[in-house]
Amino acid sequence: MRIDNLFLLEDGSIAIIDYESSLKWENYLKYLNYVVRILERYKQTAEHIRMIVIYTADIEEAEDEFHAGCITLRLEQAYLRQIDSKSIRDILEKKLDNGIPLSDDELMQFIILPLTYKGKEAKREAVKDAVYLARKITDKKTHMFVLSGILVFADKVIDAKTAEHIKISLSG
Repeated sequence: MRIDNLFLLEDGSIAIIDYESSLKWENYLKYLNYVVRILERYKQTAEHIRMIVIYTADIEEAEDEFHAGCITLRLEQAYLRQIDSKSIRDILEKKLDNGIPLSDDELMQFIILPLTYKGKEAKREAVKDAVYLARKITDKKTHMFVLSGILVFADKVIDAKTAEHIKISLSG
């Protein structure tokens, strides 16, 4: 399990976060495997595990429970199709143009913004636009955080050329 999708929350629960751009039966097995591995690693300290799935704008609805006889996996789900991509992008650009620092929530919106568009090509274009917009971030640490986040979250939809463009932006 990658460390970038495991979080200890303020209430003491453990959140496993994954995102999907398609619905596959095998995903439920992957989630069950995640939960079992967390239970093996943390044993009794893993009293409350939350499996959170974030769906890109391509997914409109998914089952929130998976039943396999003796076990039921309950998912907490978020659908990025419900986000107003254009409004968020416009707010981010206005703040950056005016030199106003972005809040933590806005930084996370920035990172997931490309996934709020439907279709691979629209997402790729949104990644390129987000990288362009990120150039307006003056704080180097924040700039790196946003670009790294975009690279991690959009890895399923970006092509090698766009990934290289982001990596160049990270090093430059």
